[in-house]
Amino acid sequence: MKKRTILSLIISCLFLSGCWDHNEPERLLYINGIGVDYKENGDVEVFMQIINLQGLAKVESGGGPGSVEQSEVGRATGRTMEEAVFNLYHTIDRRAFLGHLSYVILTKEAVTKGAVKDVADLLDRFRETRYRTYFFVTQDPLQEVMLIEPLDNIPLAFSKLSDPIDNYKQSSLIEPIDLRELIIHTDEPGHQVVLPVVKITKQWANKSGNEKDLLMEEVAIVHHNTLQDIIPEKSFQGARGVEQDFIRDLVVFSPGDHHNQHMSVVVYNKKIKVQPVVENGKIRFNIRLKVKGTLQMTKFNMKREEIEKEVAKTIKKEILTAYDYGQKKNIDLFELSTVAYRQKNQAWKKVEKNGLIPLEKGTIKSLDINVRLQTTGRNKQETMFAKQKNEGFKKRYPEE
Repeated sequence: MKKRTILSLIISCLFLSGCWDHNEPERLLYINGIGVDYKENGDVEVFMQIINLQGLAKVESGGGPGSVEQSEVGRATGRTMEEAVFNLYHTIDRRAFLGHLSYVILTKEAVTKGAVKDVADLLDRFRETRYRTYFFVTQDPLQEVMLIEPLDNIPLAFSKLSDPIDNYKQSSLIEPIDLRELIIHTDEPGHQVVLPVVKITKQWANKSGNEKDLLMEEVAIVHHNTLQDIIPEKSFQGARGVEQDFIRDLVVFSPGDHHNQHMSVVVYNKKIKVQPVVENGKIRFNIRLKVKGTLQMTKFNMKREEIEKEVAKTIKKEILTAYDYGQKKNIDLFELSTVAYRQKNQAWKKVEKNGLIPLEKGTIKSLDINVRLQTTGRNKQETMFAKQKNEGFKKRYPEE
């Protein structure tokens, strides 16, 4: 019986495939980022950033990102993007693995010539790439942007390009967009693609001098694969108020007649409701926004209710400024067309043009903003608000 069992095991082992076709990790080159530029003659220039995985290791013997070159960037041109990629393959030593691709940067020229949809389609068809790949636009030299290393020798895998979510959680000004969201915004009616714009700056320094780092304070608007505009922070800032995934950000305001002095409040826990209504064949919107806040800095002995009113007034002004900018350029920063498409589809069909509804002065019918100041920082500012526990305050916040 034992001999028969042993013989069966030996025969079974003959049919096991083993790891004959296995690719050893150390024999692969890991692509972390891709850059795409379109030339005047119609050629496509592709940049690839190869990440050094030793930079992720923090060993006691002195390893880590500070002791090795974190990345190298190669480039090649071709008549199509695929040809440029294969021309770049000809110059590397091992197989390039795209399963860890973290970001794609497009130049303004590439976006203008329709590269957004082309790149998204290529990556969506390739089996190795993931939908968690973030997209950016730049007007600076691509190779220089991709060679910038994060501050404090942070590994490239945790940079603001490879992993922008942590940065967005701290200051929710420009929401990152990945391949999945890009495809949705490209294919569905009523959507416009909002891409973060990165540029090189020198706001940090060490003993050797100023360091190059990346700044995101502008957005590129793409509709039907065409670049509509690049919007600066001051004109776009109000759009953060209606972002569904908004986490927290700072609101700075000048209370009352104090135009040269400022206060700041961190707003968070935002809840928004956009309700479309149809009036005389036109679609109007009632917007209600609720946020909580924490007082960061004050120079005035103001009542809690006064501070809340000032913050609400500032947020309302930012939203209307962003809407007015978009309305003049036919850019739907608040995705009102998407809301109408989903909730008032029949009315949307009658008025839409290229997926967008007309944006007029009265399209926002009402804008109601409610701010509730939760705390006033670590010291609670009890001397400021201690005497404000009157009946009016208890009526507004009965749970307190």
